[in-house]
Amino acid sequence: MARKMLIDSEIEEGTNFDFDLFVIGAGSGGVRAARFSASFGAKVGVCELPFHPISSETIGGVGGTCVIRGCVPKKILVYGSSFGSDIEDARNYGWELSEKVDFNWKKLLEKKTNEINRLNGIYKRMLSNAGVKLFEGEGKIVGPNEVEVTQLDGTKLSYSAKHILIATGSRAQVPNIPGQELGITSDEALSLEEFPKRAVILGGGYIAVEFASIWQGMGSTVSLVFRKELPLRGFDDEMRAVVARNLEARGVILHPRTNLTQLIKTDDGIKVITDHGEELVADVVLFATAMARKMLIDSEIEEGTNFDFDLFVIGAGSGGVRAARFSASFGAKVGVCELPFHPISSETIGGVGGTCVIRGCVPKKILVYGSSFGSDIEDARNYGWELSEKVDFNWKKLLEKKTNEINRLNGIYKRMLSNAGVKLFEGEGKIVGPNEVEVTQLDGTKLSYSAKHILIATGSRAQVPNIPGQELGITSDEALSLEEFPKRAVILGGGYIAVEFASIWQGMGSTVSLVFRKELPLRGFDDEMRAVVARNLEARGVILHPRTNLTQLIKTDDGIKVITDHGEELVADVVLFATGRAPNTKRLNLEAVGVELDNTGAIKVDEYSRTNIPSIWAVGDVTNRFNLTPVALMEGTCFAKTVFGSQPSKPDYSNIPYAVFSIPPLSVVGLSEEQAIEQANGDLLVFTSSFNPMRNTISGRQEKTVMKLVVDAETDKVLGASMCGPDAPEIMQAVYIRPPHASLGENIMHWAAHLIVVRSRHDNAQ
Repeated sequence: MARKMLIDSEIEEGTNFDFDLFVIGAGSGGVRAARFSASFGAKVGVCELPFHPISSETIGGVGGTCVIRGCVPKKILVYGSSFGSDIEDARNYGWELSEKVDFNWKKLLEKKTNEINRLNGIYKRMLSNAGVKLFEGEGKIVGPNEVEVTQLDGTKLSYSAKHILIATGSRAQVPNIPGQELGITSDEALSLEEFPKRAVILGGGYIAVEFASIWQGMGSTVSLVFRKELPLRGFDDEMRAVVARNLEARGVILHPRTNLTQLIKTDDGIKVITDHGEELVADVVLFATAMARKMLIDSEIEEGTNFDFDLFVIGAGSGGVRAARFSASFGAKVGVCELPFHPISSETIGGVGGTCVIRGCVPKKILVYGSSFGSDIEDARNYGWELSEKVDFNWKKLLEKKTNEINRLNGIYKRMLSNAGVKLFEGEGKIVGPNEVEVTQLDGTKLSYSAKHILIATGSRAQVPNIPGQELGITSDEALSLEEFPKRAVILGGGYIAVEFASIWQGMGSTVSLVFRKELPLRGFDDEMRAVVARNLEARGVILHPRTNLTQLIKTDDGIKVITDHGEELVADVVLFATGRAPNTKRLNLEAVGVELDNTGAIKVDEYSRTNIPSIWAVGDVTNRFNLTPVALMEGTCFAKTVFGSQPSKPDYSNIPYAVFSIPPLSVVGLSEEQAIEQANGDLLVFTSSFNPMRNTISGRQEKTVMKLVVDAETDKVLGASMCGPDAPEIMQAVYIRPPHASLGENIMHWAAHLIVVRSRHDNAQ
């Protein structure tokens, strides 16, 4: 519907212009404005200086600072630099690399130059495809509605425009000190012919900090000189201190409260004089200068009764430990019992920290890190790191590191309970009355305690399918502690545990067959994202067997023969059953006390985690609500607030973020597209973006990142978000913590930090 625009009120009607809009400058803002204006029907022209990686008064390039001499090339160097610490970390994750690892600066620079040339071409095509006329030359304004463009050959062109937009960006500044001509700016720093073995950087802003990290990570001795007490003025002071500590810990030499006064050319490089009289020597100098109340929950518990404990918790996993500590912080006298520590759980062994810490999330994530270094090492070769062709992996070394870490965490969890004033009993607990628990200690001694409230937090255990030869298979518990690395593995299951172990073992060099009953793995997740994960698994070498089950395992001289329901015969060193987990309730004596269970053996609870017995409560996997560590933590917190903190609190299960640590990982928050369609009362908008991450453009890895948003078309509210690609779990946190009731425009789309993948999602959503 046409209407007169307020912004045209001062422009004479009937005037004819060559262009509705003329933009001077084809950087990020100028290109976006030009393309979007053209999409609304405007006739648009743009002028930009000819392309060159180092800008000046007469050279620039379509794409502007960010694409040509800023964010993009700098981020490529950040990736390249970070592989140095990745390679060192990989040694501690079982990867055996040659002691000498060289870095080839010129190789990385060539890759960087090829990439910005490619992007410069893409930006030009974007303008052309939008119908925008591009002029290569210098633009200047010669009247309120007139621009002049000086072309490369000196020819001057003059155009009238109803609107003129200036988007010429900014340029790096150089301090006015003697010898300033010996220094360089970030433009030149991105195109140095020789790698600087010694660098002095003047400045405390983000450019200075980033280049200090880049060059130090590649092997340079870097001195960072800045005027304030800490770098990154304007950021949170505590975080500035963290950055400073990290820089120093990695080897950057900090010179706070310091300025440069002179640069002098010498035979040994550049002598740098500070205002404190220090003399530094560098190959390169970079200028980077610019209420208590009675509780409802006690109403059914007889007043005046004396108990040994206000709370007794059976199970010291994530939910149990959180509930115990928080309850103690509210003044409750708390006891906890837990089975003795062992990495593989059973009816009689467990450990403080529970599944997550001892035989779940933590050790599994350590193996994920270890596995991912395999592809990182291959990618590093394309970022200038020169590694020996043969790279070995030492499984036993990684397992030793993993075991040391879970032993450390087990100790930390014990100290957390002790520091909170919680009494820990090592033994098996069961309920013998509404307010009584019995603990069988390691030596068989039985101890009986009364408690005003009893909390069950015994978690879940891995299940094993009932097939011939089942004793030859293992669960995820054993998979985390195998003495020998499995060169051939068959995994039964299509859930997140199966997918994660497939990625782990394949990344370490195993031949992996993944057998699952559905068409795609990860039932319950968004179908499109399930397909992406399946493609990634296959592309990395995992052999998928969809719509398949196992019928028998047979021990042979060559390993384990695995028979499928299609008659296939597979051979494996290890067969992993990843077919789900069951609530751990069998030995708690719950039926005798009258606690209600569902048909899976899970404890039935109300919205406050209370069972049908008023004094008995349950949190975590044992209730089979949402079997995730953060959910157990939330339930434990809400329990403590409700029972002892005078703050009745219900766990909020809306928009729980999930992560699958496949390689690359998948993360989701909110509804899948299928769930949204099922629940929708109106129309939906679905935004999907598939792109090659910047890191892959240099490494050559053909693995797309896929991002997806499901939005309510009427309210613009984001109902669900999914991502499969590097760092997906971290990026999805930004979606999870969005303001309540935020619309798409108010969500993560508005101010996305540049050159993270969220930015690509922003561009696509627009």
